Order: sequence, then structure tokens, then C-alpha cells
Amino acid sequence: MSALCFVEVTSNVAKQQHPPNPRLQRTRLRSPLSRQPLGRGISLRLAMLSVHAVLCVACCGAPRYEGDGKIVGNGLGRKFELELGSIDASKPARATFRMRGLSSNEFVLGFRTTRRPIDATVRLTLDNGRGKAVIAEESALVDWVWSYSVASEPRDYFVYRAGKQQEVPIGGGSVRLERLGVRADGGWGTYFHPVPSESYTLRLDVAQPAATLAALRVVVQCAEVYSP
Repeated sequence: MSALCFVEVTSNVAKQQHPPNPRLQRTRLRSPLSRQPLGRGISLRLAMLSVHAVLCVACCGAPRYEGDGKIVGNGLGRKFELELGSIDASKPARATFRMRGLSSNEFVLGFRTTRRPIDATVRLTLDNGRGKAVIAEESALVDWVWSYSVASEPRDYFVYRAGKQQEVPIGGGSVRLERLGVRADGGWGTYFHPVPSESYTLRLDVAQPAATLAALRVVVQCAEVYSP
């Protein structure tokens, strides 16, 4: 089975305004990060991480999903993707989507588009059935993370938002990454950990339209593919 390869890119505007994105420097691991030289077991660890990634993509599904949209990828060798609908970001627009029955894995909300850059500003909120805010983001899309598969032509970008994080020293030259400002149900940027029995309402507003035609598909993907 060939592995999926993703590249993350950020706009020039984002690079000028923010320090380098830590996701471009390292991959999030379950174990602490270390600045020590790599040992002899690195090949085995990399192999184990590759297997872990493939298995996570396979198990990150929603066999009992109820709600808007359609599941367009759900199985081994094809990453999970729920396509909720489309929106034109070149004019003021508003859309509401409802979801229920996602698995308890971590997911990431975002947009698919073949155009870049898109200078629209969007407001995205996700609330659970208890009225708790899970996601609340409002910013220009040029400041989001733009990722794409090197195998796709033309490029099909997936645009998402990561929350803030910090390195916490744990001794021995190692650090762990700690997420900041985590909301209900693990909401962090546009990441979240749904409760399978919970209902979620997603509201999307185009606060400032793009200058040119900007069609966006609203999607939910397995977050293991886009580890910050």
C-alpha cells in the first residue's frame, strides 16, 4: 500500500506576521520530544510510527454517522472524509450543518479548494448538544494552514486552523507539546474530539468576502493525517 504524503504550506503574509509554525519543524508524537542525537533504534521507531499512522487512518471512521453531508472516504487505504457541503466565499454567506455519530477519534474541520490564496475572512463555530463551544475561530484564510497531497494535480488544498501550543521541558533535554486554550470536547483551533452520542452544530459565516470567486467545500477529516 502506498503511503499518503502531505505537504503543509503557509502564505507569505502568515510568514511575515508569525514565527515559524512548529508543525513544520517536528511531528507530534505520543512520547516526549527529545533534542538528543538519534540512536540506533530510529529506523524501528519510524517504522512503528508509519504503521500507527496507517492504522489510525483506518479506524478513524463513523459507521453510525447521522447528519448533514456525505462520507466520501471511510476505510483502509482511503482516509476518512466527511463532506458537509459547499459555500462561495466571494460573497457574504452563511451555512449551518449538523453532525451526530462521529467516532471518538480526533477530527479536524476545514475547507477543500483548488484555489490559493483566498483572502476571505470566515467565522466558524461548533457547539455541542449541551450548548458548550467546541470551536470558535474567526480569521483570514491566508493565516490558516494550507496542506495538499503531492499526488494530486491540480492541487486540492485542505485548509485548517491549529490552536496555540507551548513546549514544556520535562528534563533530559526533552520537551512535551502542551496545547493551550482547549475548549469543550477537545476543541483546539479547528480540531476536536467528538462524543459519539453527542450532536454538534456547525455555523459558518463569510465575514469578509474574497475579491474573486472562491468555492470552498466544508469537510471533516481524521486529524491523525494532519498532526500539529
